Formats: sequence, structure tokens, C-alpha cells
Amino acid sequence: MVKSFNLVEGYDFNRLELFEFSLIILVLVCIYYLFVRAIYLLKSTLKDLSEGNYFSELVITNFKTIGKLILACGISFSLYRFILRLLLLSEIKPGIDNGLIVSIILGLFFMFLSEVFAKARKTKEENDLTI
Repeated sequence: MVKSFNLVEGYDFNRLELFEFSLIILVLVCIYYLFVRAIYLLKSTLKDLSEGNYFSELVITNFKTIGKLILACGISFSLYRFILRLLLLSEIKPGIDNGLIVSIILGLFFMFLSEVFAKARKTKEENDLTI
């Protein structure tokens, strides 16, 4: 028994041709690659933080990159679902997805955290020079 692939409610993906289905999967894989990359950067950042390198350039740039990747994932996935619904079902479903809101909040949080760590690094360097 073959299960139905359900990305858009109300559409059976078994009706698509192989090329169309492959294109849909390829775009999904690209979006998930960005998410996995963000998780990998977070893991390496946490490793650096656990070693006591709180204000290193690596931590600051990784936080900023993580924020951008999470924002890109959330926005592109919501846009992807919107376009799929428009092309496959020829309808527009108004509203904002909860995943989009969470990804925007998380992305902006990591970008803000990057700025906080950059300012803290600068303050620490000035403090070290004073003593």
C-alpha cells in the first residue's frame, strides 16, 4: 500500500509526473539543507561556548549566520507552500503560518544575540586594555 505524500491539504501528489514531483522534492531538500546547516552551526557554536570562548569571532559570525539561515528557511518554506497551493489547487489561503512566525522570531533572536556578543567582545577588549 502506497501512502500519499501530503504537503498541500486536498491534493494527491500521485497525480504528478516524475519531473514535477522531483522538482518539488528538490526544492524541499534545499530548504531543509539550510535548516540542517543552521543546526550544524549551532552545534559548533555551542562547542566553542562550552570551551569558554564566549566572545570569539566564530561565535559572533555563527550566530548571525544561524539567524539568517533560520529566517531564510521559514520565509522560503512558507513561500514554497503558498506557491504550491496556488499552482496545484489554484486557490489562495489567507493567513500566516505559525512556523513562519516562529522562524522569524528565532532568526531575529539569533541576529540580535550576534550583535550583543559583538558589543560584549568590544567592551571586553577595551576593559582588558585598561587594566
